[in-house]
Amino acid sequence: MKKNAWIGLVVAIVAVASLIVAVLLLTAPRGGDDAGGTPSAAPTTAPGVDGGYCQVGGSDEVNPPADLAWEAARGFTWPVSSSVGPTKERDGYPACFERSPAGAGLFAATFYAEAMVGSGAPVDALDFYTVESPGKSEVLRTAPASNEGATESWASAGMTFAGYRIDEYTEDRVSLYVVVTTSRNATGYAGFPMTVVWEDDDWKMRPKDDGSSGSPIDVTSDDFVRWVG
Repeated sequence: MKKNAWIGLVVAIVAVASLIVAVLLLTAPRGGDDAGGTPSAAPTTAPGVDGGYCQVGGSDEVNPPADLAWEAARGFTWPVSSSVGPTKERDGYPACFERSPAGAGLFAATFYAEAMVGSGAPVDALDFYTVESPGKSEVLRTAPASNEGATESWASAGMTFAGYRIDEYTEDRVSLYVVVTTSRNATGYAGFPMTVVWEDDDWKMRPKDDGSSGSPIDVTSDDFVRWVG
């Protein structure tokens, strides 16, 4: 394992808002921590959402939905699903995801997409998608003023959405990694950590109390659920 692994990226992730900055500062390759096994689960129906704005329902499904599709803007592509999410707009943002591991994965991809290519200021997207918590103020304080150049740097690092890895899942909280391809490490895949929680009938991102999200890791090709569609 190389000592200088992902130096620019790790330094950049001082706050969850710096996920954008992390893309811009991605530099050196490294061998990362070993990822866990590939998550798998048989689809089982969970109780639907009672009341609330979204009312998408829930399940224990880990794998991507059959209706997975891709949206694109400014050369950046990300996965979406009309059944699992985003299924509605809320306050001008794509929202309303299924209460499931797959729904959490699609939420995380949408979080990235809005920060990377959204028409508004990144701080506004982060404000919408981040749960009220001790770390939120730090996330907003360190948010970049603009996402200009983010997609170009993402592309120059060979990064595309590859999938997600669910480390822990309950109906109210998910610890996951957003997995992307990259040309900057030995495995060809990197995982960005994210914790999401269920609040107000939808998933929201929850940073640590200091606003950070944790360090990215190298991921091997058999250690995550792949997007298909």
